[in-house]
Amino acid sequence: MHDDPKITQFESSESILPAGVSFIRGVYWVLVSSEFVILLAKVLGTESGKKISWVEILLGAVVNLAILLGFYNKKSWVVPLVLINASWRLLYQILQLLGGTAVIDAGILTQKFTHLMFGIFCIYQIFVFTKRETKAYFQWKGQTIT
Repeated sequence: MHDDPKITQFESSESILPAGVSFIRGVYWVLVSSEFVILLAKVLGTESGKKISWVEILLGAVVNLAILLGFYNKKSWVVPLVLINASWRLLYQILQLLGGTAVIDAGILTQKFTHLMFGIFCIYQIFVFTKRETKAYFQWKGQTIT
């Protein structure tokens, strides 16, 4: 049996999906699906669809869809895109958590809890995508802050 020179041999760390990436990919599926439901609500003109701007939902859907495609195609550019996206969204979540209203009710508490959970998810993404194994899996050779 001879080795075919056309077949690229990967190190074991580059062929095994790093811990956490599968979970993050699943969350991005939920986000993209939700964004398309919101887009459909906006197109149909429902009341809930009017609360969010076209630019906000389209930009989020495009970025999240690009990240998903990068996950499945093992593109190296997905590492900095996830890190930039998670950092930006973490800042947004912190600002939403710190911003307050004079009246605190169940709706406000639910919003704060949701922002807290998304903030924790952003921190988790930053943790996973700065790990050496994740960068090796996606073959990212550039610099990231670790």
